[in-house]
Amino acid sequence: MDTRRRGRALAPESFPDAVRRRLGNLDRLREVWADNRRYGDRTDDPAVNRRSARRRIEELRRLADQDTAASDAIAAEEDAFLAVAQDCRSGVRLTPGYFEALARGAPDFGPPLPAPEGVGELLAEAAAVETHPVIRAAHLFATCTDAMMTGSARPAATGESGAAAPDRPGPPAHLRPLPWWLASLSLIRSDLPPPAIDSRCPLDLPSRSAAGGGAMPWPVAAGGTPAVPAPTPDGAPASALRASAGTEDDRLTPLVLLLADLETAALRSELSRPSRVPTARRGESGRLAAAVHRRIVDHLRLRCAPLHLVLRELDPACRSVVSSSTGGPAFATPSDPAGGGPSGSGAAPSPAGPADDSATATRTRTAAVPATAERSRDSARRALFSPGANEWHASLDVDLADGVLRLTVFVQEVGSSATGVLAVTADGRLNAEDGAMDVLEPGCADCVTLVPTDAADDRWPEVEAFVDDVLSRSIGQLARSARY
Repeated sequence: MDTRRRGRALAPESFPDAVRRRLGNLDRLREVWADNRRYGDRTDDPAVNRRSARRRIEELRRLADQDTAASDAIAAEEDAFLAVAQDCRSGVRLTPGYFEALARGAPDFGPPLPAPEGVGELLAEAAAVETHPVIRAAHLFATCTDAMMTGSARPAATGESGAAAPDRPGPPAHLRPLPWWLASLSLIRSDLPPPAIDSRCPLDLPSRSAAGGGAMPWPVAAGGTPAVPAPTPDGAPASALRASAGTEDDRLTPLVLLLADLETAALRSELSRPSRVPTARRGESGRLAAAVHRRIVDHLRLRCAPLHLVLRELDPACRSVVSSSTGGPAFATPSDPAGGGPSGSGAAPSPAGPADDSATATRTRTAAVPATAERSRDSARRALFSPGANEWHASLDVDLADGVLRLTVFVQEVGSSATGVLAVTADGRLNAEDGAMDVLEPGCADCVTLVPTDAADDRWPEVEAFVDDVLSRSIGQLARSARY
């Protein structure tokens, strides 16, 4: 299949509506990033780029359950990754020879997977597909993974290697560095930053090796590491994979969604870079944040009523309180109580009792949780951005006999106010008899990103689903800690 026909087969229109919406939101965030970089006089900082490369390498090692490498080995991987990025920016042609050399020379985990014959031509063809950059990166990632799986079956089948089997098998192909490097290469060539890598993000990708059966998920093995799918039988060369594409858009859908989320996290990180030239403040971001924050508070109060009835079955003395803060007097509303903190804070009455502050929900013990400011910084750090000066948050405090839960949902500026970009993140802490614990453990993709052209109505379904998800996970952990 030529690249134009493959591009039509992988056009965004052939993917589900959820994929098209996600890519559309990513494109709008990319426009904000491009404008901010153009008018903010931002330049690439080699030190920042190296730190970003090191983080990706370390996260990929954790994702693949690999031991931490020596510092010189990590530095060598950094140099190799930065060299690939520089090749993209310098306009090096992505020829079969280039991909062949990259596949043979890129660092790998042990034991390494051999590259099959003709892999350079196969990867060059995948990199030339005309479609959305994220879809092309996902297609290149999947093509490389399938080729590596095919090559890994050949030595065992033909007896080319007489080495003894390792005591510890290596990670599957989709957790190796090369597919991630190729996806990064494709995105950088499309003027996007390389995607973030986060070991906490679920990775459940489809395999092309299911003959005639459409997409087949790679199951997650014990310990959270996806199991290796069965390689193509008979050690067929990489070129044989061209004939087994099957439903390409179906098998790529989860990978496209994952890369879109990781690319969004990378753009948030890029927007957090300081600018040498001050730019005008975007006032609309404050109005949008106030509207989204107000809806989050109302949604938590709405969910709190039936939730309290359920929790009272576990503990008749259960208390629950919803409290909120505003982003300052400029964006306060009549329903937002003022005072109580630098940005204004107040508490809402719970369905079970009078209005009170968060101390009411922790009357039986002192909650061993960090201060709200520290938690907001941690939440932003895990979502890979530096928060701006303004912040809005809503908290739900629940006190059971066996545990105190504080769930906080933050609406934060991404970088300076000039970007106009907002992020909705969450932090959940449980103080139980066994000690304090993080009940969410979010990854960089556990976040909703809002751009200046958004309206609260447009993005509320995403925010509502996010709040419901973190609330369900937090309350579930609280209920599991109860001993009745």
